[in-house]
Amino acid sequence: MKKISQYALILTLSASLLAGCANTEAAPKDQPEDISGIHLNIDEAMKEKEINFENVKSVEMFDLDDKQIDIHYDEKDIKDIATAYNKSEITYDPYVMMISGKQMRITLKDDTTINIHSYGSTTHVVASGENISYHLVSPEIAEILLGE
Repeated sequence: MKKISQYALILTLSASLLAGCANTEAAPKDQPEDISGIHLNIDEAMKEKEINFENVKSVEMFDLDDKQIDIHYDEKDIKDIATAYNKSEITYDPYVMMISGKQMRITLKDDTTINIHSYGSTTHVVASGENISYHLVSPEIAEILLGE
């Protein structure tokens, strides 16, 4: 009988400790919550990621070996790429962490770079900068990165 009460005490204490560690605050309805419990504000993130095509210094393409591909983008191409990037939607869907296409590097006039990677999807890409990364729905950019 003494062993049963010791087990009951251990189970009760364990349950109490686990319940005390649980996050009881729910994310506001307009903000999704990722699996780590961090509240995400999509509107703020969308504004942060926007670029002005007039601030783009260059757009370069690289292959899987990180060798630059000789492609020239004129002003119209740069504007189209910036527009596609700006209108892309941030998604919090999971994705495979692999690179299976080309990489696009957008360099701004202040030397900030945005790297956009393909992971084989025809509609989604991953964009990363100095301190942030985004999983984006952008069929236009995905098509460029997967193209021949």
